[in-house]
Amino acid sequence: ILNIISQIENEGLDIVLPSLINRWFTDKFINNNQDIIDKRFKQVQSTPLKTFLNVFRIYALTEMRSWLNEITVPCLVMTGENDLGCNPNINKKIAEVIPNSKLEILDNLKHAITSEAPKLVGSRINQFLNNQKNYSTPY
Repeated sequence: ILNIISQIENEGLDIVLPSLINRWFTDKFINNNQDIIDKRFKQVQSTPLKTFLNVFRIYALTEMRSWLNEITVPCLVMTGENDLGCNPNINKKIAEVIPNSKLEILDNLKHAITSEAPKLVGSRINQFLNNQKNYSTPY
């Protein structure tokens, strides 16, 4: 992630953005959904660069392991099988630390799982929530 930040700072966002799109979406989705890809390009380009880079910095530099175990409500941890940024190994570690968590790794997907497979993601969320019907919050 820090390399991506450096690359954007040195080469510019417009040069790096196509590689980010390839990290976020599968080739099949990119080829069949140009309108969504164009919309994502515009969304990123309209975000102030400082804000965009700060999101990457927060992700790269924030240590969560020390407090994840404090989460007491059931959690669904989900990622794409081929997500390079928030990859399955990171998500496995997250799920191992959070009590009452369930890990879902979605086959053949990358980072943008909600854009690329909204029905699948929604289905997994519904399944998870339905399994929590007997859970009551400690509050």
